[in-house]
Parts: sequence; C-alpha cells; structure tokens
Amino acid sequence: MPRIARKYLETSFFHVVVQGISKEYIFKTEEDIATYLYLIKKYCENYNVTIIAYCMMNNHAHFLLNIEKIIELSKVMQRTNVTYGKYYNKTRNRVGYVFRDRFVSEPIMTEIQLLNCMAYIHNNPVKAKMVTESKEYKYSSYTDYIKEEGIATRNTIKIVFGMMRDYKEQFIEIHRYADEIFADAFMQADDKHEEIINDYLKVNNISIDDVTKNEEKLKQFLLKIRDQYGVSNRKLSKILNIGREKLRKM
Repeated sequence: MPRIARKYLETSFFHVVVQGISKEYIFKTEEDIATYLYLIKKYCENYNVTIIAYCMMNNHAHFLLNIEKIIELSKVMQRTNVTYGKYYNKTRNRVGYVFRDRFVSEPIMTEIQLLNCMAYIHNNPVKAKMVTESKEYKYSSYTDYIKEEGIATRNTIKIVFGMMRDYKEQFIEIHRYADEIFADAFMQADDKHEEIINDYLKVNNISIDDVTKNEEKLKQFLLKIRDQYGVSNRKLSKILNIGREKLRKM
C-alpha cells in the first residue's frame, strides 16, 4: 500500500456528493457533464483545491477533494452548483432548484479511507451495471491515472502515491480489491454529521432549543454546520424543525 505523505493527511480530504433534486437526471448529455466538470475544475483552481478523483453519473456526481481550508469547500461547491443550475435551467427553459439540497460531504481521515473512497468513486458505474470495468467508463478520472492526463498531474499522483514508481499497478489493485466501506455515501455522511452537530452543541454548551430560539445563534450554527461542513438542509430541517425553504433563504 502506498504511504501518503503526512503533510497531506494533516490537510483535509473530503468525499463530496451532489445529486439532482428528487433524484432527477441532471447530467443528461455530454455537454452537461463537460460543463459541470469545467466549472468545478475552474473553481477548485480559484480556491486552491485539488480534485483527486471524480465520477459523473446521470443523477449525481462524486468528487474526492483535497482542501487546505475547510471554508473553501463550501465556496467551491456553492459557486459550481449555482452556475451550473443557471446553465441547466436556461438550456431546458425551466425554473426551480436543480440540486437536492447543497451537497453531501464526508471527511477522509486515514489512508485506507482515502484509497477506498477513490476506488468507490471510480467503481460506481460498474456497481450500476453501466460498464463491466471502471476503465470502460469515460466520465470518471480512472483513465486519467492510467494515461497520466487530465486531473492526474504529477502533484495529484504524488499526493496519493508519494514517490512510488509502480503506482499504476497499485492503483489497479486498489480498485480490484477495495473494501466497500463507502457503500452508502449518504448514510455514512449523515452519521458523521450527527457527530459534528453534537460536538458543536457540546463545545458551545447549548441545546437545539437554544439554537432555534435565538436568531444570532442560529446564524452561527448554520455558518459552521451547513456552510463549512456541508450538512444538508434536508438534515437540518429535521433536526431544527425549520422548513427547508426558510433554511435556503437564510
């Protein structure tokens, strides 16, 4: 197994998922996919965020991101999704929300998590029976690593595999035998977000009632829990007993 440099593990890795509202297909054409990838790459570059892996499906997309400052995650995803939403609605002559909530994010804390997450993302089309092997799917970063192009720059390869010369062999093996610890990305993200919310309440010595009854505390709560950690309005609506529309406006 490759040894990831400690300085990279001390920064932040996040598995990020975006999904169409009501699970609708929002990446229907090659132009749609190309547009979203262009936007997220653009904003990642603007905020010094590195895309480690990605996979674009019809109604959702996965990204593995390396972020030095956690606040940049919200900025990248907000700008990407807002801009794509405008493009999508304009090209379809439609109005309304395009994405289900904002995005779901799961922090990656260990090497095994990072490698399994990469494999899970690239193996998505195989599990969906769209292809028989990950290398056959052209809307993911799997072949980038095989061909050393696209997002698989020297810097990206170094972040994941260090100075390993035979990284391609290891890369293929990881995808072949990866443990399915990310089998339910949404459920795992929800579990992690429960911990984040409970820790926030404990550290600030407040309760959910304190948050909902005080507008300033509610704003601070949303700034930290939603805007920095990506906890969805869907999740927060249930916890706070506040309508999602009101949360969106806030």
